[in-house]
Formats: sequence, structure tokens, C-alpha cells
Amino acid sequence: MKKKWFHNKTRMIFQLAVLALIIGTLIFAAFRANLNPDYEKYCPFGGIMSLGSKLNLGTMSCAISETQVFIGVGILLLIVLVGKLFCGWLCPVGTVSEWFNKIGTRLGVSFTLKGIADRILRLGKYVLLFFAAYLTMTSSELWCKNFCPYFGPVSGFNVDVTLWASLLAIFAVVIASMFIKKFWCKYACPLGALSNVFANILITGPIIIIYVILVLAGVKIGIFWLLLALVAATALTEAIRYKFYSISPFKIRPDKNLCTSCTVCDNHCPEGIEVSSYEDAVTHPDCTLCLDCVKACPVHDSLKIKGGKWLPPVAIVVMIVLALLFAKQFPMTTLSERWGYYDEADSLNTVGKVLFEDLGTIHCYGSAKSLQNKVMRNPGIVGLDVWASKKKVILYYDTSRITETDVKRFVFTPSRYNMRKGLPPEAVPKYLVGYRVGIWELWDGVDNLHIYRMLEKHPGVYGFATEFGEPVYAKFYIDPEL
Repeated sequence: MKKKWFHNKTRMIFQLAVLALIIGTLIFAAFRANLNPDYEKYCPFGGIMSLGSKLNLGTMSCAISETQVFIGVGILLLIVLVGKLFCGWLCPVGTVSEWFNKIGTRLGVSFTLKGIADRILRLGKYVLLFFAAYLTMTSSELWCKNFCPYFGPVSGFNVDVTLWASLLAIFAVVIASMFIKKFWCKYACPLGALSNVFANILITGPIIIIYVILVLAGVKIGIFWLLLALVAATALTEAIRYKFYSISPFKIRPDKNLCTSCTVCDNHCPEGIEVSSYEDAVTHPDCTLCLDCVKACPVHDSLKIKGGKWLPPVAIVVMIVLALLFAKQFPMTTLSERWGYYDEADSLNTVGKVLFEDLGTIHCYGSAKSLQNKVMRNPGIVGLDVWASKKKVILYYDTSRITETDVKRFVFTPSRYNMRKGLPPEAVPKYLVGYRVGIWELWDGVDNLHIYRMLEKHPGVYGFATEFGEPVYAKFYIDPEL
């Protein structure tokens, strides 16, 4: 029977919406020089890894916000309670991989890898998950950025990306997936491996519970052993059993009394699962509840899912809405530290705080840590809270030792720019006029750089310098004849 490519229009709407959002943002950013969109804002894997870093070290990773964290947590809950819906309905990498495989199928070069080779290759994604999770949770830096096939191209392969690793991942998503069905998803995707850990919750859940009990009992057992146990248990279950032990009641169920063994469902499964071979419920680890098999089946109700065909899309929408609402209600700091005289000042009610917003130099965990190292040199400053995704900082200080103005002066970064370097002597005017202007919230070097970029277009402006004040004073040197 000829395969119908667009028979599951509901799922395709979700897939196209995600891709349209990404591509639209890229196009919009290309025409707005000052726009720097956060392409990670809704990345669930980064949010989950950052949450692990928060639980292990008390700090968030990079510029990950609570939005990514709650979307990541929501996806994990969906996996446990319903199924691997993100993989089949939302993941842009999975969508691209699937569509390129359709091209390979049309060309007659696509096949589903089976047997011992398939079982061994499935272990690869767990190796990547282990290193990505361990290195992130022990450093608060997102290690997955090095090779992510999504982050690499949308970021323009910036400094966080290891070029060869990212290109290799893109090759796996695009080229390898044309020949081997869902190559990236089955054999290399760390988020797919993490999804499987939670899809196998009856095996992995007790491991997590035992670890938590041991930690609460005072046993010193590192995160290394928890991660190793989780990935090993899930990898072995997948490779040996081709089955997960889930608590979700929502599985694809064939009715053998109605089934005609036409294998249309097998042909339409994007994961290459032989759906028709299951007697009771499809328990294959690759099943994402995409419902392609259900929609393609020519016999009414021969394939069903508890809750009906609308369960997956409705569950996804509810999860996203709840995740965004929780993210609004529960902001999470990238870095929150107290030191020095904080406890003493707190007991004497002499702790003051200063809010700084739109600090351009604060863009990730590393820059937040650099700010902490700087302000700790001032004995009057006793703590800070940083929200890197919002470029927002609160500094705490002992009011008995320093004032709010002292804190602002310490944070302030003076700048001096000569905007016409290299001009021949005859091109330099005999004298310049200086204008002194007060500018509020001009705290760091990035603010000054923005001013520089605006003024360098005007030939009459030769330079400017800033000095601390409230507001900050900026002196502009201008050729009065232009």
C-alpha cells in the first residue's frame, strides 16, 4: 500500500509551528543588527541539565532561565505519566531527522537497522548523556553546547560550540538519517537517552529513591554514581529487552480481533517499529505516541490509545501552559551567594541591597561568577543574587560599613574612547568642544560600547569618556564645525 506522508496533520501542525518559530526568529534577527535572541529559551535539555546543576552545586548553568527548567520538568512528567511526546511532536531535531529519512525512503536508500548492530549502537546516546550530565552538574556550564545539532547552527557556531563535534552531529541528523531511520534519535541524542531514563521509571525510580535516602542519611556518595547507575540500567534494559517498564497507561494497543495483518502501521511508523507484531500494547522504547500508526490504520479502532487520539496534543498544550505559568511564579537565580559579614549584618538588620538591571556584561554563569569575584574584594559587599537570563543583579551590603553610592561606584566601569584613531594630523581639528551629559543606569562596559557604536557613525564625534556620578557623567568631544 502506498504510504501517505501527510496523514497525521495534527502532529505536523505542531512540528511546523516549532520550525516556523525558529526560522522566523532567525530571519527577524538577520534584519535587526542589535537583536540578540535567546535560541535556548525553550530548550528542555538545557533546563534539565541546569536544574541538575542547581541541585548539585546550588547554581544554574550558563544563562538558563526558569522557563527552560519548568518546560524540562514538564516534559519529564509527561514522559512518566503519558509518554515520550516531546520526541515525536515538538523536537525540531527529530522533525528534521524524520523528514530527511522520508527523502531517503523516496530515493529507496532508507532502511531500519536491526540485530546486534542496532543494540550496540543504542548505547552511544547514553555515553553522551552521562558526560553531558556529569560535566554540567559539576561545573554549571552546559557541556552539550559543544556538539548540539540545534544550538550550533542557530548560534552561528559561536565560541561555545566545538565546530567539528557540531558538524558531526548535524551529519548524523541530516545525512545519516537519510539512510538509517532516526539515526540521531536512536543512537546519539542525549535528550532521547534522558527521556528513556524516565520512561523506564519502574527501574530507574527506585535507584533515585535509594540515592536520595543515602544522601539524607549522611552517606557521601557523589552524583557520578547516580548518573552511572541510571544510564547503565536504562541502556541495558533498552539494548537487551527492547522494552521499558513504565507506569503510563497510555500505550498504543492493537485489537487482534480486528487486525488484518496488512502491516500499514509498520510502514508508517517513523521509528521503524513493527507495531503489528505486538499482541497487547506497544512497549518498544522508541515509541513516541506520535499516532502515525493509529491515523494510518485502514481498520477503524484496530489500533487505539487510552484517552483517544487527542490525548497527546492536549497533554502537550496543557504542559506548556502550566510550565510557563510556573516559570512566572517561581524565578530561579543563576547564582546566589552570601559571604563575609552577611550573618552579622543580617542579625543587626544592617543589610541593604542595590538592584542593577540590564547589565550587559552578565550573560551566563561564568560572567556572574566573575562579578562575584570582583565585588568580594570590597569588604562591605556581603552577597549577591544574579539572574543571567534577565541580566539582573542584586548586591547586598553592610550599611554600617558602606553606602549604596559606594556599591554603585564599585560596580561602575569607567570608559574612555578615542573614536578617530589613525587620522592624519591635518585631518584632526584644532580644538574640540566638550559636552558633559548625565546618563542614568550606565554601569558597565557593554553600555559604553553601545554608545560608541551609535556615535562612530557621526564624523563630528571624536571621543567620549565616562566618570562615576548619580547619574553617570559622560563627556563627549565634538568638532564644532561639523
